[in-house]
Amino acid sequence: MPVVKGQRVRQPFQPSSVKEMTEIEAAWMGALLEGEGTAEVAWYPTRQGSGRYTPRIRASVVNTDPELMSACLRLVGTGSVSPRSPREGSFGKHKQQFVWTLQARNSVLDFFHRVAPYSMKAQDALTRWKFLELKGEI
Repeated sequence: MPVVKGQRVRQPFQPSSVKEMTEIEAAWMGALLEGEGTAEVAWYPTRQGSGRYTPRIRASVVNTDPELMSACLRLVGTGSVSPRSPREGSFGKHKQQFVWTLQARNSVLDFFHRVAPYSMKAQDALTRWKFLELKGEI
């Protein structure tokens, strides 16, 4: 099918790479997301200066314990763990932080569905994403 200028082209998405979790693991991850994490649905620019935006969905958990972030990676089976610099001007008042992030759309949606019974943040993100789908913006 030819692409018409200005027509939106949907990119194929990778299948979810989230591991199967036991109910206890899903509850633990849901509680961690609820207490230490973020379930984000936000608009981001498609290209700098283009004036166009696209919705993105993301899960992240921030903590000062790198072992906790490694546990997220092991339980979910995907995502990334990276250090986050202490705030500028903190002069040693804050410990080094680490962040586990999951950004692949289908993996995030799958993860949110698995932990939704245990996390209001995941439920809210799924509701907002469904609203955007119903509006035809995704």
